Amino acid sequence: MDTNYAGVYRHRLIRVGMIVATGRGRIDLAHDAAREWLRQKTLSGSTT
Repeated sequence: MDTNYAGVYRHRLIRVGMIVATGRGRIDLAHDAAREWLRQKTLSGSTT
């Protein structure tokens, strides 16, 4: 995925309130539930 395409998704997610920009090129999840879900998926090694 090129950086321009990634930027489109980044802006969409910011616009709908899923992520917040925390600095140049950095983001944070806006919802604690999403953060916890992603953490669990990462730790379990799940790909779905």
